[in-house]
Amino acid sequence: MKKFLTVLLIIAVMFTFSFSTAMAYEGDDLKKIVDSHEAAVKAIQDQYDKNLEAINTSYTTKLANPADNDKDAWKAACDAALEAAKVKLDTELATAWNKLAEEEAKVADPKGWVIEELSSIEDGYVNAYAAIKELKTIAIAEPQVAEAAFNALLAKTTELVKNYNIDKFVKNDDAKDGKSSYQVAVEAQNDALKKLASLSYPTNNVANIQAVYKIEAVGTLGETESGEFYDKIKDLRTVTIAQTDEAKIAYTKNFATGKIKALIEENRADELKKQNDIIFKQSIAAKPNQKTIDAAKEEIVKINKKYDAYQNVWTYRLENGEYKVENDAVKIYFNDTVVANLGKFNDGVFSDADAATKDWLSLTTCFKLEDGEKIVGYVAELEEEAALLKAAVAVDGDMVLEVDAALADAVKETYMTGTKAVFNLVLANSALHSRAHQLLGTTCTGNTKTDKVTVADKKYDNVSQWDKNVDSSYSEENAKAVKAIVKAVKDEIMTAESIKDAEAAFLDAYEKYDAVLTKTEQAALFSYSGDLYKKDTAAKAELKAYIAYKVALLDMTDSEKQAAITALEADMEANLLTEVNNQADLDAAVVEFKAVVDGLKTTKAMKADDEALRNKIVAVKRPVTVEQKAEVIALYDEFLKFDAYCTQVGYSNTASEAVVGLLQDDVKRVASLEKDAMEDLKKAIEKDGKVTLDDRANVEALVAAMDAYNKLYPEYDLDIDEYTTTPKDYEEEIFELDVFEAEKLIAVLPVNASSEQVAKARKAVDALGFKGLCVINKGLLTKLNKFDIDASYAVESMKLRAYSKYGTKGITVKWVIKSGSK
Repeated sequence: MKKFLTVLLIIAVMFTFSFSTAMAYEGDDLKKIVDSHEAAVKAIQDQYDKNLEAINTSYTTKLANPADNDKDAWKAACDAALEAAKVKLDTELATAWNKLAEEEAKVADPKGWVIEELSSIEDGYVNAYAAIKELKTIAIAEPQVAEAAFNALLAKTTELVKNYNIDKFVKNDDAKDGKSSYQVAVEAQNDALKKLASLSYPTNNVANIQAVYKIEAVGTLGETESGEFYDKIKDLRTVTIAQTDEAKIAYTKNFATGKIKALIEENRADELKKQNDIIFKQSIAAKPNQKTIDAAKEEIVKINKKYDAYQNVWTYRLENGEYKVENDAVKIYFNDTVVANLGKFNDGVFSDADAATKDWLSLTTCFKLEDGEKIVGYVAELEEEAALLKAAVAVDGDMVLEVDAALADAVKETYMTGTKAVFNLVLANSALHSRAHQLLGTTCTGNTKTDKVTVADKKYDNVSQWDKNVDSSYSEENAKAVKAIVKAVKDEIMTAESIKDAEAAFLDAYEKYDAVLTKTEQAALFSYSGDLYKKDTAAKAELKAYIAYKVALLDMTDSEKQAAITALEADMEANLLTEVNNQADLDAAVVEFKAVVDGLKTTKAMKADDEALRNKIVAVKRPVTVEQKAEVIALYDEFLKFDAYCTQVGYSNTASEAVVGLLQDDVKRVASLEKDAMEDLKKAIEKDGKVTLDDRANVEALVAAMDAYNKLYPEYDLDIDEYTTTPKDYEEEIFELDVFEAEKLIAVLPVNASSEQVAKARKAVDALGFKGLCVINKGLLTKLNKFDIDASYAVESMKLRAYSKYGTKGITVKWVIKSGSK
């Protein structure tokens, strides 16, 4: 109605002439001629209303007959067809008003209005029927159910994925690549939403949507889910499953403990019965054979020892193994290896039909009966070695804990694998050194380990895994942060004075590392369930308006302004969110980008800067020398910064670009001169065909020069390769010589070595650092440790005995050192 009134107002303004009274018509002619403009307008509006009613009727008829189509999709298609028909009818109405105006313009002084087609029209009458004929639409078009179905399903599926309850997944497990089930679900949800957002009709169809996610028979027992999204989350552990798994594990552990004990005792009894039968038979014999009886008794002792050991190992495994539920099967793991399958739940009913506890044969398949004694023997050896280590080194509180911790690890590995673990007893602080390697995820030979490390009863990725694929997994700044964390924690762990300190450093660093977001986690911030959902869109919209506003104020041509706007918007889209990890980062990124826009220069100013930079490049004194390195590098950095800024703001820096080749040649020449200098150092080192400790200064200078060269030049993308030495690694050779000198100092220590001699050897060993403990001769190191221990005990055994005497001039105090006294 509002539209109609607006049209009447427009027409009232258009037609400002006076209307005469219509001629007297009789019969049928009365409905063909009206005497006023308002009546003609009403006739057109009546026709519009009549056609609109016909359209609605057509819609109702179509909607009631969906045939085999999905009802929701069919309604969406009918709604779209109805809307299209209404738009078409409104367009026809506008055309009708224009047509009426055209007809009116033909008549200077209208006498009346013709509202139905006549064979002839007298002069002075306006033909309104020509306008009415423009109103043709009376039905909706055939609903396009395919497109409607696609759009409806896409919207529905997107909402289903957005609202999927990912909070139900466990947040503290290890589902995949060190990520919890919850983290994997967040990433899967984000990937699915991105995929759905990329789908459009007719390039894609319903099958493409369902390939991402599909759910059928919602809320019924027959409910099923499928698609890429579901495939990624279907096997993840939920809180409910975790609770159920705990109950399954508790039940299975209790059952297995009793069943295994029963199997062991049953078979023990069978073997004992045989020997007891022998004894009984001899005891009732006319002439008992004591030798046979004694042999049977000895065998009984052996049998009990054998079965006790077997029970011991199973008890340890059941108590200390890592339990997992996989497809309703409960298994014991150690270091990602299955130790035993203990049974399976089928529809809540437990069965050990295919498990280790099924029977004696299944149980001994895990490890043989006779292996029990071997394993218990290995553990006894480890405990003896630990005791010897404690006796052989200076034992304080921390050292006892470190030895005990190393022993516990070795005992667990031995019990769980059946193979004796390595327990190093030659290093004074071998437990700390070993623990440091576990935390670092490395071996003394330099190999990297991928297994997890347990700290405070929780498993973590070792340090060697933290920066794996760091450049592809993290943004540029976050990658730098991870690398810095890894470098710092490596130094802290390798220089720690106790296992406690090493583990504390590890946990502190892990917290920092874990807080650094990956690219996937950053992207998840902007997903439906993310902390920054839609805030990035709002920020970009704000910046686009800010760019347009600021650029409009600059004294530039329209084409220059458009180029700046296009470039700035492209840079914003590509880089604004790259380093955003939270709301504060997003706010800071907006402020920073606004600062760039605020500082935007006119094309004229940019051209002046471009020319000035060109002149500086041309003015460099050539050929350059090594002494000009700082000048050349600084100037090239200035060009790169300016060039990047020009790209950001849409300016073509043709002047400086035209001569930058000169500057690039300068950089290459300086690099070449530095390479020549390093070659001279190599010659000096190899002057006598071998590396000696006298070459240390040159080696250190070469290593420093190499590090600086490789950190700088290859980064410039000027086809300057990293500089490497000959196959000889001079730094490693110096290190090996230092190791040799340290070993020599220890080797020549006499039995009665002075404290100065021992201190000199100890200083040489300490200078080798963490790496030195990996390579130094273990026997010699034990010898040095023994000197330290003896010195410690000597100090401990020194006692002071004091005497005092009162005299006329005061009190005289004397004391003597009483070695070994109490």
